Amino acid sequence: MNQIKKNISRIIIFIFVLITVTLHAFYGSIMAYDEFPGPDEAMDIVLLLDESGSMRINDPQDLRKDAAKLFVELNELLAGGSRVSVAGFGENTNIYIDPTGVSQGKAEIIEAIENIRSNQKYTDIKLALEEIDSMLRERTVKNKTIIVILTDGKLDTGDIPIPEDVLRDIQDGQEKPSPPGKEEKEIEKNETKSSDITNNDNGESTSGADNIYGDSSSMAGSGTPEEQYLKDYKDQLLNLCYQYRQNGIKLYPIAFTGEANLELLTKMAAITGASSLKASSPADIRDVFLEIFRHITDGFIMTRDQKGSDSIKGIIEIDDYIDKMILIAARNEMKNNPAINLKGPSGESANLYNKEIKDDAYIIGVIDDPAHGKWSYELDGDMVVVLDMAGLSLIEPSAATYPAGTGIPIIIEIVPIRQPFNATDFSGFCVTCDVQYPDGNVKNGIMLEDNGKDPDEVAGDGKYGYLLMDTGTVGEYHIEFNILHVPTGCFSMQESGFIVNVPGKLHKTMHVRVVNNIIAGTSIPVTVNFDDFSKGDFSYILTGPDAFRSGGVLYDDGNMEHGDNVKDDGVYNILINDFDIMGEYTIKISGSFEAEDGTIFNDVKQASFNKYLELTGPEVLDIGDSGELQVFTINAVSGYPEDLSIALGSPESGQETVLDKLEIVSENNVLKAGSSMDITIGLKLKDELSAGKYDIRVPVIIGDAYKKDINLEINYQGKGKKPAWESVTGLSLVFLSIVPLGFLLFSLLNLDRLRMTMTGPWIIAESVLFLVLLAAGLIVLFI
Repeated sequence: MNQIKKNISRIIIFIFVLITVTLHAFYGSIMAYDEFPGPDEAMDIVLLLDESGSMRINDPQDLRKDAAKLFVELNELLAGGSRVSVAGFGENTNIYIDPTGVSQGKAEIIEAIENIRSNQKYTDIKLALEEIDSMLRERTVKNKTIIVILTDGKLDTGDIPIPEDVLRDIQDGQEKPSPPGKEEKEIEKNETKSSDITNNDNGESTSGADNIYGDSSSMAGSGTPEEQYLKDYKDQLLNLCYQYRQNGIKLYPIAFTGEANLELLTKMAAITGASSLKASSPADIRDVFLEIFRHITDGFIMTRDQKGSDSIKGIIEIDDYIDKMILIAARNEMKNNPAINLKGPSGESANLYNKEIKDDAYIIGVIDDPAHGKWSYELDGDMVVVLDMAGLSLIEPSAATYPAGTGIPIIIEIVPIRQPFNATDFSGFCVTCDVQYPDGNVKNGIMLEDNGKDPDEVAGDGKYGYLLMDTGTVGEYHIEFNILHVPTGCFSMQESGFIVNVPGKLHKTMHVRVVNNIIAGTSIPVTVNFDDFSKGDFSYILTGPDAFRSGGVLYDDGNMEHGDNVKDDGVYNILINDFDIMGEYTIKISGSFEAEDGTIFNDVKQASFNKYLELTGPEVLDIGDSGELQVFTINAVSGYPEDLSIALGSPESGQETVLDKLEIVSENNVLKAGSSMDITIGLKLKDELSAGKYDIRVPVIIGDAYKKDINLEINYQGKGKKPAWESVTGLSLVFLSIVPLGFLLFSLLNLDRLRMTMTGPWIIAESVLFLVLLAAGLIVLFI
């Protein structure tokens, strides 16, 4: 009896294994997994590098490439899960690689960096940011994003392309609409408000650009046509930065050499809540990239430049709480072949690295869990030390708004990576911060203490605090932290990531963004918030070209039907759909806030925009028992004063199981200004599709910028059942697999009597034959 139970157990286990192997083999080829981490764990980084011809003179050795490659290497080592995109810009923008996971595609990213050239005529940074914006919108997973921009451009009339038709139109006193994606809307300002909705180059509206970071030169006025165009160009560039800010994307511009327009680059960074940096010479670029790396990670970094030809020598004292040490030797003018000679605390010099990376420009040695003690080094080349030891957490300010003249607590916590917690000697850290005031003045080197005195609560717990008292100036405050690890000389830099607003009286700035699609029948998302993201009441009134009026409220409820992503985050949204006819529309946004003392604050903004196009197509398409390409027409009517291209976008997710082909078959795909035309579209269904009704959306793209989905119901009669020979063959193979399965079961029940083992040749042969017949039958039946 025990032997029978034992054999039955063997059979059950063996069959389970066989079925598991079969299913894995059957589905393994069609299942895919997304290897990218979620937004909270990963970062998307865009490296946008100047390719203008002046870079041949200012960076003849292409040191910006070396710095970018080292930046990518460090992100792989300390910020796993990040993605990198590489682009070059000048007169045109070259995107050499879309966002790619560093861990999986580092070689491709390095190759993309090597593709950067110095051969373009202009420095059109606005066009570059428009192209990058389009690329980022195509992402399926949208991680926290930064864009690193390196340029030596002055961004004057000699640096940007000025179209001849712009000069001619301005001289003739005529105005001409911009192409789709670069449309500027007329703004009507509220009588009681100096600021209003401004519009960026993608048809979006966002408030505040001219008020906070406005350039007096951007105001309309006298000047040559070229100068006027430059003023408009800079306005549009700053408004584009506000769009990035709304999307949570930070810009880190690097002003390379004294020729670069540091003032404008600083404004761009400040709008997005980031910092601009300056590299006076090619040798400075690496250090600037490392400074950005400090801002976006918790890595502690120390650099030493080699002076003369003598090697750099020294000691690094490693504490128990340090999780990883990275030592880098980078080539310089004296040393073309960098080298590292490292010895551990016990004097050992062999097999110290867990990972070693070699490039013509640098050598990187990685030591995981370095031994506690003194490490000695002798290094040829410039030296970079990166230590992974602690995370940094901002505790205060916890609110966005404080009354003028009150003390504001500033507290940052150092969280050790390695445990136990009490192993960390916090006396080895020195924490300071710099506070930038609304008037532009900066208070540097403020010492934060971990001494148990207000606002710090407990001494020696890794929380460092300071009470900022001189807050009488009304406006925006910005805080940057510097955390020094005294024993090694490595430090980390962290921007607070927030703006402290200190109102002296009740006043709020209302920010509004309206994203216009020039095709009638498409919805328009509207986003509104106060500058401190406090709760309020927001409503809108929309007036159409036929004087029809509609209205409603904006929501902060996390409901995607309203266009709101996150509930109770102070950002209110609404998707407006009342745009069925062509013509000019006006929208008025009203915001209201009630303070605790009952004081009411109101603000109103208004903007106008146009729907220039109408697209109509069939609602139902009947398709018979045919695998040929089916055609139907869509009618397009244009009120736009320029010719527009027409194309098809990618079908939405899920329709790849229905559609085999979707394409424009008309010879002409250009919609002439002020005219109408029929667009012939070809459609082919999947061969294996069953008969029935299917709803699809035909994505029509107008002018490379605007999209409308044409809803189409398909009545498909089907191509009949699967050929009889395939069904018979598949079923036969499945039934045949029962024969070796029977022999297999008999063998397993009589292992001892037949003197067989589980791994014997007969058992293996019977198992393989069963699996092959079963898998072949399933493939014929279902694939």
